[in-house]
Amino acid sequence: MTPGMKLIIPIALVAAMAFACGGCSHKSSSKPKGTTYHYIITGKIMALPVPGQGRQLQISAGPIKHWVRMSGKSGVMPAMVMPYQLASDVHTKGLKVGERIVFHYEVNWQQDVAQITSIKPAPPGH
Repeated sequence: MTPGMKLIIPIALVAAMAFACGGCSHKSSSKPKGTTYHYIITGKIMALPVPGQGRQLQISAGPIKHWVRMSGKSGVMPAMVMPYQLASDVHTKGLKVGERIVFHYEVNWQQDVAQITSIKPAPPGH
């Protein structure tokens, strides 16, 4: 798999989820034009990246409120398990499967970017 394909697969998954969520409750907003959307998400690590097979972390995440779809409409992305791409400067050293985490996720539909930009263990009770 080429490096470009490794990025296209998670973006295609996010786009498919956004399309599938088209019937979710939402409010209209302007169509994104190069806007980067920032989300703080709590989840549980289901699988760590496999060395030599990309930089994706499999996470079971709760619902994302105010998720802005490609169309520019916002709504709720339901809770699900999916792969999340790690930014090149984000590392998983010290993280383990089953651990609860809080991560910053950035999405820019125009630039085809969807990636974790920071990650840390969740505080107790999250």
